[in-house]
This record gives sequence, structure tokens and C-alpha cells, in this order.
Amino acid sequence: MLRGADMRTFPYGDGAFDLVMTAHMLEHLADLRAVLNEMARVSKPGGLLIACITRRSALGVRLHLMSRTHWMTPDRAEIQLFKSGLEITLNFSFDDGMFYRRLSLACACRKPGSDDAHMTQNENP
Repeated sequence: MLRGADMRTFPYGDGAFDLVMTAHMLEHLADLRAVLNEMARVSKPGGLLIACITRRSALGVRLHLMSRTHWMTPDRAEIQLFKSGLEITLNFSFDDGMFYRRLSLACACRKPGSDDAHMTQNENP
């Protein structure tokens, strides 16, 4: 099912998804914090959020100037994701494969509250 919605207020309950993904969108947002908070809200505890951003390169600069996007460096992405309550687990680039993949960087995050927290709750009567 396809649904349209404001990214700052998703029509889903808290912890609705095991995986939330975004690709080449964060650098276009004026209200980045609100969207990241909302993405974190709909992620399940222990769930993953993967954010792909445009790599800073000659072509990345051209895309940035043409689209008038914000620069989203890996460090800035990490800071913003962390401020949204997510734990950074991995940053990686796509150095092999097709040309367009070389334009991307990705941040993988985890929402705190993994199975360890669940097991601890179950162990306490």
C-alpha cells in the first residue's frame, strides 16, 4: 500500500518498523531534526535506520549546486542521528560497483532498546 504523508508526522504508531530507510533525502530537508526524530519514533527498539547521503565529490558538488541542497557530511549525519536518539553502528561508502553507487555514503543506526533490554525485563518477575 502506498501512503502519502508529511515526513514530520508519519501516520504510524511508535515502534512500528524494524527498518526505516532513507536515500538521498536528508540533504534536501529544511527541518532535518523533526524528520529524524519522527523516523526514530516509528523505529522499534533495537530497530535499524539506514540513511544514504550524497558523497562529497565533483559530481556531488554539481548535484548540490543544481538542487541547492544542504551539505550532509558523514560527521553531520552522525551528529544529527545521534541527537535523534539513535546509536551509530556503521558508516560505509559504496566504492565498488556501478558509477552511481560511488556517489553515496551510508550511515546505519540502531534505536536503543535491543533484545538485551527485553531479556532483562523478562528475567525480572
